[in-house]
Amino acid sequence: KMRFSNVRTRYFEKDKEIANLTSETGVIYTDTNNIEVKGKVVLTTRDNAKLLTSSLSWDSKKNKLHTDEYVKVIRGDNVMEGVGFQSDIMLERVLIKKVITKIADIDEFKRIK
Repeated sequence: KMRFSNVRTRYFEKDKEIANLTSETGVIYTDTNNIEVKGKVVLTTRDNAKLLTSSLSWDSKKNKLHTDEYVKVIRGDNVMEGVGFQSDIMLERVLIKKVITKIADIDEFKRIK
């Protein structure tokens, strides 16, 4: 395995950058090509979707990102938060295991029926 610090990674598909990732540390497992990154992980896709978490893994066989930590996914005006996450690299098929819902105006929420 190879260890890195101050990670800055760019992901390409057909010579076009589709996403980039930053984190404090990272490990590439050379036998599987799986990747683990930790510490202030930020993944941004070419269409400006963003994932924020403290730990993230890439499973090269399944082509999936995953974590058991808290995540925040921002896509335009939509924000999803929760604990436990799985997705493709473009954050198009997102699964959050324990969703956290925040209600800004509880009185307005009560009026909606």
